[in-house]
Amino acid sequence: MERFINFENIIDIETKLAENINLLEVAKGFCEFNYDKSEEVVALSSLLEIVLKNQRYIAEKVDSFAI
Repeated sequence: MERFINFENIIDIETKLAENINLLEVAKGFCEFNYDKSEEVVALSSLLEIVLKNQRYIAEKVDSFAI
């Protein structure tokens, strides 16, 4: 049975991509301005964990689409 992309899926993916972009910008700022502080490294790790989770979510959504 063929599945089609619906607007809900597109909005979900768009939201996750926008969140990832914002988190990566924050992570970039941490790397540029606080590279010598260990607390920022922990925060950076947390941000990147969220980005990774979002990327996996997006990959699963895209895999579920019929081409």
